[in-house]
Amino acid sequence: WDHLTAISELNKDLAGVAGVLVPAAPGVLGCSKGMDCKIRHCRKAVDGYLLAQIGTTTDPRNCEERQALVEVLSSGMLLALVDCLGTLDFEAQKDAARLFSALLRLGTPTNMDAQIAAYVDDIPEVLEMLLEGLTVPDLALHCSQMLISCTKSAEIATVLLRGGAAPILIELVQNPNFDIASEAYSVLRELLLAQKPPAAKFLEANFDDFFSSFHTLLEVQNYFAQRQVLQLLVRMLLDQSFKDVMRRYVANERFLQIHMNFLQHDSNSMQ
Repeated sequence: WDHLTAISELNKDLAGVAGVLVPAAPGVLGCSKGMDCKIRHCRKAVDGYLLAQIGTTTDPRNCEERQALVEVLSSGMLLALVDCLGTLDFEAQKDAARLFSALLRLGTPTNMDAQIAAYVDDIPEVLEMLLEGLTVPDLALHCSQMLISCTKSAEIATVLLRGGAAPILIELVQNPNFDIASEAYSVLRELLLAQKPPAAKFLEANFDDFFSSFHTLLEVQNYFAQRQVLQLLVRMLLDQSFKDVMRRYVANERFLQIHMNFLQHDSNSMQ
């Protein structure tokens, strides 16, 4: 019951939090000084519950957890957690990110993954602010963790892909700031590989646009970045889920020329 009480209490505290994720104006959202402690307490309670549920079964049709998630969605708690990131200290930001992920994980045992995805789809500000947060060095780590937790659900991953996350992430991978570029690559990799069927379906429907953007990553003058991108491409094309994408890819003469040029690279691993 502790996790349900903690969720309900934090929900009330976050209910008045409104604004946008603009760290250039820290504190603009007006979170109280005690908010970090409340977020940490709620995170520990939910984590403890999820840990205790490993190996156990519950009836998803009749449980308090389902009602708690309904409360979370209806009150906008997920959006509020993202909203207040810029006003929290580093440790509290970590707790907020972990709590966000834990709340998403509650969707699986309660059969509410579809409802959570529908909420994220209806409130695009959640994913928009997380992607925006990736552009801020102090928030990139936490926002990437929250986005990666979204990719654990096929339904939410589909929302991300449909909402144009892939080209945004590809652009951020080329950011001169190492932390931003690294975190963006981590999210892009998970978005394409964590839920392969929806990712493959997306690539098939947006083949030309996606690879036109993706191939810009092979043009960056950075050995390690190029090598990571090539490894990601290999993992996709050699996976059975992407077989139709692979056939179209290898049949494209322009793409063949790109990879023929890599045969002239000084590094054997790039060849």
